[in-house]
Amino acid sequence: MNLTLAVPALNWGDETRLPQLTVPGLNQLLRFGRFSAAPQTAAGFFAAYLWQGSLLAMAKQALALPDDQPAVFASPVWQQMGMHRMSMLGGSEIGITAEEAAELCGGLTRFYADMGWRFWAYRPDLWLLVLPQEADWQAESLLNVLGEVDGTMRAEGAGSRSWLSAQTEIQMWLHNHALNTARAAAGQPAINGVWLWRDLTGTLTDAPLLACDSAWADAYPGGRTDAPYDYAAWRAMAADEGADGGVIFLDDLLTAAHTGDVWAYQETLQAWDERFFMPVWQELRSGRLKRFVLATDGVDGGGLQLSAKAGRAFWKRQRVFQGKLGA
Repeated sequence: MNLTLAVPALNWGDETRLPQLTVPGLNQLLRFGRFSAAPQTAAGFFAAYLWQGSLLAMAKQALALPDDQPAVFASPVWQQMGMHRMSMLGGSEIGITAEEAAELCGGLTRFYADMGWRFWAYRPDLWLLVLPQEADWQAESLLNVLGEVDGTMRAEGAGSRSWLSAQTEIQMWLHNHALNTARAAAGQPAINGVWLWRDLTGTLTDAPLLACDSAWADAYPGGRTDAPYDYAAWRAMAADEGADGGVIFLDDLLTAAHTGDVWAYQETLQAWDERFFMPVWQELRSGRLKRFVLATDGVDGGGLQLSAKAGRAFWKRQRVFQGKLGA
């Protein structure tokens, strides 16, 4: 069996803030693995594993819109502006429901009726803005602006001012919306912004069995199952599907990375060590697992590769994971 474990946000930005990590399984993988650097944005990482082709085209098809209909994505977010930085969480992280998405899309469509704008909920956390003509601006994908980013990030192109104007106007429309009043009363983050962006092309080259809970995998072209609880559950899933391997895509670290929560990062990683890293290491040693890749994104992104019987290289020095897969 071959396995790729794809984990966005595995590398922690500021290693000095990390508490001690007890991850003996991951340390063994580091010791005997070979790391190949491959820096990649969050958007590029998701697009490489979870779909093929234009995400915008697939959203139009799902909503029964013509292929040539001008449209962009509109992602509902919670955001907070600082002096030089901006913090932003996506709709799935703040728990936007289908009912809330439908209500807000309907309200925004009425608000922009004179401009011919129509908002459709492709997913609760990802909407489509249908326009009377093609947008003349380009902005970063939502996946690249979540977390804490440069507060000056803006769209580029001839229409960049209209993009900024729309972003600001929608923020004002959302500010005192009754739905946000209800969310505040329930202790939920406000939906106080919408990030407008164009498209994201999936670069998936083949489609092995995928185990993933992310809504970004809804358009995956191959066989797909839920993310497994542990490695044993994955082996059972693969056997049921008649697959000799595949990809497990775990995005549980994203919110910890976006909020700077080192304790959630520690807890998740240590749980994964018991449920995935150590069992994988044992399967590699026994030869039952023939090839394993642990992949992540970011400026220090890349893949850690191991083959069966890797532990025979006993002379390799001990390694301790300290927040960077390639360090």
